This record gives sequence, C-alpha cells and structure tokens, in this order.
Amino acid sequence: MVRALGPGSVSSLLKIALDVAYWALWILVAVVVGGFIFSFFIPLDQFDVTLDGPSGPVDAPLTRELIAYVLVFAVGYLLAFLFIVHRLRWVFRTLAAGDPFDLENVRRLRHIVFALAGVIGMQIAFGPLLSLIYPQSNVMLDVGDLVVPIFSVLTIFVLSEVVREGARLRHEQELTI
Repeated sequence: MVRALGPGSVSSLLKIALDVAYWALWILVAVVVGGFIFSFFIPLDQFDVTLDGPSGPVDAPLTRELIAYVLVFAVGYLLAFLFIVHRLRWVFRTLAAGDPFDLENVRRLRHIVFALAGVIGMQIAFGPLLSLIYPQSNVMLDVGDLVVPIFSVLTIFVLSEVVREGARLRHEQELTI
C-alpha cells in the first residue's frame, strides 16, 4: 500500500516534483526577461500581430508597447506561480515529514488563495487593458474561463480552514493529560 504522508511517500515525491517546477519556473522567468531585453534589438517594422476584433481577426503592427504589455503580464503570471509553488513546496515539506497539521500551513495556504485571486484579477484585466493599446482589439474573457480558478480558490481556502481546525485539535490533544 502506498503511503500519503511521511518519508518515502507520495507527498515526498510531489515535493520533489514541486522543487523541479520551482526551478523550471525561474528559468522560464529568465528566458522571458531575456526575450524582452532581446526585443529591443529587433526592428519591428515588418512584423504584424493578429488580434481578436469585434468582427473577426484584426491585423495590427507589432509594437514595443504590446511586447512590454504581454511580457509584464507573462512575468506577473510566472511570479505568481513561483510564489504559489514556493508555498506548496513548504506545505509538502511538512507533509513529507509526516506533520500535515502544521499551523504555518494555514498561512501558506491562505497566501496561495490570495495569489490565485491575483491571477484571476490579471485574467480579468488583460483584455480591457489591451484595448487601451490596440483599440481595434476585442479580447473578451469568457466567464467559463473563470470557473476552475474560482473553484480552486474556494477549495484551497476551505482546505486551509481544515488544516487550521486539525492544528487546533492536535494542540488541544497535546494539552490533555
């Protein structure tokens, strides 16, 4: 039977996967920032970008403003995910040690909730802010795109409360003679 907690368990395997993802995200951030710096040395005159418009695809010239805009959002997403993965690494570190009801896990899970809410806010803001740079664009967010992220935020919030209650019960049990 496979163990979920403790050394040599599924949680310790997931912690290793999170460690790999964490460093891969840092490499991706470096590549994106390097791409942004490299974009200043490329003449953009001959490049166009296709955007969603009100009546179909719209071709628009590729500008440094658009590159900066997209890269700011990309780096924002990556940093949010780095933050989330960093907190998850610490949660899984306690799970791999066999201590799921560490009170710090409540704080870590709540930080993850706020970071995911920030990612949802970035998703909502992307289209309207893009229309400031390219008024002919019509990038609309489908409400269905928000169902899974919002459900994730609520689920992790509930899990943080479960961990908090478990930590409280464990503390009470430790005080019992």
